[in-house]
Amino acid sequence: MLAKISTIIEKHPWVITGLILLITIGFGAMVPMLNMGTSLEDFLPDTAVVHANKRVSQYFGENQEVLLIKVDKEKTENSISPQALREEYKVAKKLEGIPHVEGTVGVESFVDMICNMEFGKNLEDCSDREIISAYNDIMSNQTIENIKMLDFNDPNEPKEVDYHPSLPGLKSADCLDIKNYYIQLKNDTLIFTIEVYDLSKLNSTVKTFSRLNVVEWYIEFRNLIMPDEHMNMTYRITAHIEPSSIWIIGKKPIENLLNIFQQIRNHTLSSFKKEVYLWIKPYGEQFFIPVILNESIFHFNIKENKIIINVPRDEIGRFGVAPRMGNMEFPARIGATRAGVRFYQTPHLKLPWFRVSISTEYLQHILEKIQDKPLLNSLFQRLYSKENLSLEDIDNMFTFIEYDSLDLTDIDSRWVIIDRAPDNGYSNSTLFIKPFFMEDLKNSILTFLSKDSRSKPRSTLILVMMNGSISEDELKKTSREIADAVESMDSSLEAISMNVTGSGLILSEINKTTDAANRMIAPGIFTAIILILTISFRRPSYVILPLAGLSISIIWLFGTMVLLGIKFNAMAVALIPLIMGLGVDYSIHLFHNYRTELKKGKTPREAIVSSIRDIGMAMLLATITTIIAFLSFLTATIPTIQDFGILCAIGIFYTFIVTVTLQAAVRYILDRKKKIKVNNLKRFSLDKTMRGLSDIICRHPKTLLSISILVTIFMAIGATGLQTSFSMEEFLPSGSSVMKTMEDINDEFPFSSQNQEYILIEGDIARVEVLKKIAEFQDNTMDDRFVSKTPDGSTKITSILTLIRKAIQDNNSLTKLFNIDSSGIPGDDGDVKQLYDYLLASSEYSGDVKSVLHKNGSSYDATVIRVYTTVSSSKSDSNESGKELEVLYNELLEDIPPFEDCRVSLTGKDILVYTITSSLTRNQIISTAFSVIVAAIVLMIAYKNPILGLIAMIPVSVSVVWILGSMYLIGYSLNVMTVMVTSLTIGLGITYAIHAVERFRLTADRTGDVLKAVDETVGHTGGSILISAVTTIAGFAILILAPIPPEQQFGIITAMTILYSLIASILILPPVVLFWGRWRKNRLGYIISPEKPEEK
Repeated sequence: MLAKISTIIEKHPWVITGLILLITIGFGAMVPMLNMGTSLEDFLPDTAVVHANKRVSQYFGENQEVLLIKVDKEKTENSISPQALREEYKVAKKLEGIPHVEGTVGVESFVDMICNMEFGKNLEDCSDREIISAYNDIMSNQTIENIKMLDFNDPNEPKEVDYHPSLPGLKSADCLDIKNYYIQLKNDTLIFTIEVYDLSKLNSTVKTFSRLNVVEWYIEFRNLIMPDEHMNMTYRITAHIEPSSIWIIGKKPIENLLNIFQQIRNHTLSSFKKEVYLWIKPYGEQFFIPVILNESIFHFNIKENKIIINVPRDEIGRFGVAPRMGNMEFPARIGATRAGVRFYQTPHLKLPWFRVSISTEYLQHILEKIQDKPLLNSLFQRLYSKENLSLEDIDNMFTFIEYDSLDLTDIDSRWVIIDRAPDNGYSNSTLFIKPFFMEDLKNSILTFLSKDSRSKPRSTLILVMMNGSISEDELKKTSREIADAVESMDSSLEAISMNVTGSGLILSEINKTTDAANRMIAPGIFTAIILILTISFRRPSYVILPLAGLSISIIWLFGTMVLLGIKFNAMAVALIPLIMGLGVDYSIHLFHNYRTELKKGKTPREAIVSSIRDIGMAMLLATITTIIAFLSFLTATIPTIQDFGILCAIGIFYTFIVTVTLQAAVRYILDRKKKIKVNNLKRFSLDKTMRGLSDIICRHPKTLLSISILVTIFMAIGATGLQTSFSMEEFLPSGSSVMKTMEDINDEFPFSSQNQEYILIEGDIARVEVLKKIAEFQDNTMDDRFVSKTPDGSTKITSILTLIRKAIQDNNSLTKLFNIDSSGIPGDDGDVKQLYDYLLASSEYSGDVKSVLHKNGSSYDATVIRVYTTVSSSKSDSNESGKELEVLYNELLEDIPPFEDCRVSLTGKDILVYTITSSLTRNQIISTAFSVIVAAIVLMIAYKNPILGLIAMIPVSVSVVWILGSMYLIGYSLNVMTVMVTSLTIGLGITYAIHAVERFRLTADRTGDVLKAVDETVGHTGGSILISAVTTIAGFAILILAPIPPEQQFGIITAMTILYSLIASILILPPVVLFWGRWRKNRLGYIISPEKPEEK
């Protein structure tokens, strides 16, 4: 093939040149269509874990993308001061206006919610006092103690009740003298306790009050949480005693007589009944409306002199005190309280109640008739006005009254207060009724506060939630827009400063860094190659032509990427230095040989043909072995590594083709009509140096081999400690603000983890057994080291079981409806399915349930357990991160109990990263073995000698051990870039071994002298190998300037690989072939072939 190529170039150089240029134009037209970008999906292997992760997305939709804003205090006391929260609120509202942003979550959003609930205003409009109050309400613990409302007991004072003169008086009634009072919330019951000085004279029939007739002990209060002024009502909860009514106006006389007879018969005519009343003074009104609380009770604790009123929270909630509406609860603050005792008395004769009532229906009927009679209407209005009432007020009263009859005791102004405590004003003590959801808010806020201080944190977080279904390009664009908006606002804020991070921003930064790397690396490599070619050849055409050839090869490669649909990602940045570093070697070998032939007096035609035929064969053999090494990447499970191997193999092939065709043809066109004279340049006594090195090798082969063996053993020990790692963040430059912010968040906010791992359960999951296994799994995770915990110490897990338990907390009636036990599990499979149907149909739970439960038609076929983890694959210490991932993976596997008739898969972001890192080690072993075996077979066939073929593999084998040991000593890990180093070592380093062994074979076969063959190998070929290695090292060393850390590591390691291969080929290989040549000559009588050597 090479002979034909040389013939065509000799006869038709312009045809070759034109054809190459046409191909280049075709590929060049495709380059603008090259797709660029880097994402996690590029690195996902084709494994069951990856497929399970995709099924999670298909079942439950994409998770929202999240950007994290770290907020630090500046000119304020802490990050949750009123001023800081206002600025955070403004930032959040500004960001919510950006397209694809679905909302923000932070301390300010939680406080804003409570501000609206308690004060009817958003956070920005609230005063500092109101903001502090809202925050403290969230963070407070529900008081369960009995709150003593008076700091000091009200003094014992004589109570003299003024009766009608014909009735005996009640002197010094200590049961009517308030001592203190208490309020308590216990088990959803409000307990109002009134303590008096003496209840000992009070018997069960309370006949002590027969002369008072109707008495009330009361606690008056207001709900200080008023989101609307119309909710500013005054309440009076009372322990009410009175005798039963004996006559009801509006009923027939016979019915009343029968009622009296029945009471006499039952001995209840003189008895008193005990009821709990709630008197309500509506907003803007001057009167109180009485309401009997039928579910409430009170009793006298004679021993402790206390009247204890028990009021169910739900009953009093119907009147605006901590109401519940469905699953929504509202807070309340019971304050402005005072206690008192009062009794009913007629205004003129000071008589007790006559036990006469009027039918509510009858009264309404009478009032309607009065309104139709002008004279009566006027008269009654005068009577109402004396009581500060109007007909409209009375109509309003009827809307609150739920019982059948009214009497004069229902008119608040007819009551006489005996005692009141405090005597003036109100108590300063309050009782805050905290809804259950505010406990959830409290736990959420704690995750947003930095660990330095819970009360005065230096930093907090704002989460920006983005639509999870947007494309990667939209994600990066939106993330960048958010970051720019934050940066713009940050300069105008006084109390806080902000920094942004997140996956979308990391991807954007990676692409930005990739572009910067391309702009930096390509010119750097060109400069290095120009310098080396200028030093080597000192003629412009010998510099320009190789550069043009390399540029054409790269254009072909980029065009091929478009044809194959391969994206230019962060890994592809290494293609340019790799192709140029290796490709320039071909040019140097070809043109050095060409100039050597010219020195011998050959014409340009003869020199170019000879070079293609002689050097071309060595180049072809090196190209084949290098391509084999690169194609070994196809054994990897990671698509990006497979693509990289394919592109490297194609690129090397292109450089070989362009070198032996275009460069050779153009070189011939430039020189064929010239008389070429090549000066013998003295290259800083390189030949002399190499000859001296050859002499040392021939005199001390055993010493060199012994030292090499010791170094190899040392490096092999180090190589055993090498770790694997992977994260997208590794592609960001060190010192990146995005990564710095991410690391700060991981360190300062231990409970803020948004990383989720998934336990996907597929099959018939609407069964009791499945829920029990989920409960077992959740219990098993309690001692896991890297499962995130909530501030209360429980594991941070979301599953259908946790949602069921939350629903029960919101609505306890579900336990009876679906036969749910104390662990949150329904009685049978039918109950499970009905419960699932209920939750999916509920507007309160549907969204959350759909994120963990999948319904297919009428059946449920999949559920997922979302486990939040604290492992950070973005840690600067990749070895530590890799160990944590392994622990997380193994512990979660152990936690999963056997699920009968269900398929269970463990997947998620960190699990995917662990899968990638695990496959890196596996890929390295497989690709290295493949490269070694195939390369050895090729050399055995080429040399027609198995032992010599294996000897040629010694330099790269030693180099592999040395480079792995060096990586461990430097502190590098095996990532998606450096994992390829072993195969690259074989592909790149074997070229030098091939040239050295080929020179040894030729010289030994020609002379039959082993020492002369070794001397010629080191002294002659060693110089060419050295120059070639220097050019390749220079090409890869440029990657040190790349802003991407894995690219830097790749450049350093590859340059070291070339150096080690050079050292092994010059210092280790010659002693080995020296001993092999002697052994073979002593055993067979010849070294290479049995023909008699001819001295030249």
